[in-house]
Amino acid sequence: MKSIEKLKSIELFDENEYFYKYVNLIEENLHTTPERFKTEKHHIIPLCYYKLMFNCKDRKEAEIFSKQDYNEIIHLSYRNHLLAHVYLCLCAKPQTKLKYALSYAVRNVTSKLKNKAKIHDIIKSENLLVEYQSIKELQSKGHSARMRGNKHGKNRIKSEEELEDIRKRNSGGRYMNNGTQTKHIHGDKIDEYLNAGWVFGSIQKHTKTLKGTITINNGDCEKRIDEKDLNTYLDKGWTKGKIKGYKQVKRKYRPQIAVFNSKSNVEKHIPKNTINEFLVENPLFITGSKPRKKYKTRQNQK
Repeated sequence: MKSIEKLKSIELFDENEYFYKYVNLIEENLHTTPERFKTEKHHIIPLCYYKLMFNCKDRKEAEIFSKQDYNEIIHLSYRNHLLAHVYLCLCAKPQTKLKYALSYAVRNVTSKLKNKAKIHDIIKSENLLVEYQSIKELQSKGHSARMRGNKHGKNRIKSEEELEDIRKRNSGGRYMNNGTQTKHIHGDKIDEYLNAGWVFGSIQKHTKTLKGTITINNGDCEKRIDEKDLNTYLDKGWTKGKIKGYKQVKRKYRPQIAVFNSKSNVEKHIPKNTINEFLVENPLFITGSKPRKKYKTRQNQK
């Protein structure tokens, strides 16, 4: 196959025992038929090779170069797919970006198996426990290296110079607010914010929702209203402030009676204390619920 010949010509792979195991695995599964939830697609030459060689931004771009290179795709079972990526990682030359990339490919395949016991059994059956452990260690090294090189990662490892700069900027800092928002201001910019009308301290959580409102009461109950509507409530006899010892009483349940209109097939529930008035005003309604449909049981059918 062209893909296997191409793989042998790539200088990033060593032709060791794992390389030939990988080639044998591919040749044995050239005619494997795809089965849902049992097999997966596998590029004979890994996509991460094209991604590194052509500086591809994502997987889709790497697939374009893979198609141009006539890279064949075969179907492998979950077990063989895991072994294929393990063999590829073990035959890649050490201390290369491809080695790290292939170790991540192994992790992606194992994530689909989900059951760690199955993964252990597969690796143990091929006597690859030590080699698989080295791949996992390689994954952790690659992850820490990526975090150090990531300029925008929140959890990346910062250098001592960056940490020192953060300490200087945060020293003498204070929380300040302008009535609508809170910020942590660095020590050298406090005067600038004070001149702009900011004050020390943070806004309390409830201040935003209660700002511009006032509590009033009429002797029996109390409520909070907008300051603009205060005069209209004062004219109605309400006063400012809360009632001493006042507690909000939950609305009591009012008993209701069901009434039914046979012509319009409508059912309503009317408070018990106003039922007589409702029946006088609506003579078509009678007390009682709407008749329900009767479903035939097996015994009645017989």
